[in-house]
Amino acid sequence: MSLTLAEVFSTNLSKVSQKEHFRSGALYRSVWDVYNGELFSGTKFAYPKVKLRKLIQVYSAKTLKKGLLDEEYVLIDLNDIESRRGRMKEGKKRKVTSINSDKVVFGDADLLFSKLRPYLGYVIINDKSIPFIGTTELVPFKVREAIAEYVKYLLLTKEFLHLSTLLMYGKEHPRLDVEDLLDVKVPCPPIEKQKEIVALINENIEKKVDSYKAKIFPLQSVIKRVFQQEQITKETAEQVLTVYQSSFVGIGQQKYVRCGSRYRFFWDVRKGKLFTNSGYDADKLGNLVDFYDAKVLNKGLLKSEHILIDLPDIIPMEGRIRNKVRTVNEIGSDKVVFGKADLLYSHIDPFLGHVILNDKKKPYIGTTELIPLHAKEDTDPRYIRYLLLSRNFLDASRYLMYGKRHPRIHVIDMMNLKVPRPKMEVQKKISDEIEEVEKQNIALNNEIDCLYEKIEKILLSQLT
Repeated sequence: MSLTLAEVFSTNLSKVSQKEHFRSGALYRSVWDVYNGELFSGTKFAYPKVKLRKLIQVYSAKTLKKGLLDEEYVLIDLNDIESRRGRMKEGKKRKVTSINSDKVVFGDADLLFSKLRPYLGYVIINDKSIPFIGTTELVPFKVREAIAEYVKYLLLTKEFLHLSTLLMYGKEHPRLDVEDLLDVKVPCPPIEKQKEIVALINENIEKKVDSYKAKIFPLQSVIKRVFQQEQITKETAEQVLTVYQSSFVGIGQQKYVRCGSRYRFFWDVRKGKLFTNSGYDADKLGNLVDFYDAKVLNKGLLKSEHILIDLPDIIPMEGRIRNKVRTVNEIGSDKVVFGKADLLYSHIDPFLGHVILNDKKKPYIGTTELIPLHAKEDTDPRYIRYLLLSRNFLDASRYLMYGKRHPRIHVIDMMNLKVPRPKMEVQKKISDEIEEVEKQNIALNNEIDCLYEKIEKILLSQLT
């Protein structure tokens, strides 16, 4: 499907002008001029191909303005959706009565599709029984001559995910234009055949996925169990926000003189401690790690190939890079070279747990939102990663953040965090035990990914 350098084709202004945005890039035009806008181009199907707009249409959704809401809703962000799996992540739903930016009410929509970075496959069926709202990047659709699950599986095929990369526009935040999406041609069997295909996928894929997922232990639960076992934290309750007194003296000790109640609570009541009930003495994070002096590459052409890591390439709450890597020789904005850094964390949206160990053998570069760290002597970088992936840190980060649209933790506050500092052998023991469970989880997730890759084969076998 992908366009190669040896593949030459011609277009003309007449064809270019048929599209609303008059785009003439080679990859974009190849979809329409070489592949005729078809999903699985060149494949002979037993059923006609139609434009997606015949099967789905954009749902006319209400938009809520930022601020207080008249009623309670359940908020969905892209990070609440499992990439390329068409499922919501398990966990507690976030009920909200106020929002920091405009959100879409999904209401009676059947299908939700993310136009931002479409190659990540954020596509889900809307549960109409729940008052979901979400980012304006999620486009709600109503289905017409189709069932929603059938369309969802088409949009999760490797073929479509690749096609979406040819149609995207924008470098830093690539998006798929909705009109281009609706113009893609897909096989359209009768409704009964669509139901038959979906039933086959449910029986051969989704049920097996459920059995694998039942064996996966959430990383935060594993960290908590091992931390309690090794006295990093005790089972007694952590201090929570309550009424307290602050002072101008305490406020003045912080460089940026912040006086918000949640922020001051962390420093005045919790004394800057990540764990208020640890069996070990607390030390500043800055005494365990320091900043790695990373090289910054300016936007433009690169002298050699690098592997680009953006925040969406990191699995939230798990601190792992997704299997798919992007090799680049040109960048649209300045990037950090990971080099010999031991680990990296994102100071933007820190509650999402974008914390990764660096593979120093690979030529990684990434967004400047990723802060590279070097572990000091007698510090296991894996232990630091697990501290920053613990529920304690993910929750505490909300006390320290500033900014609404793109909340982040200042690096000074980060380095002043007080964390338990056991001896190196204890850090290693903790890290080894958690890492062993992680390996089991990764193996199970790989099995799940393999199962979802079979969906395309089922579709093709039933449609040809």
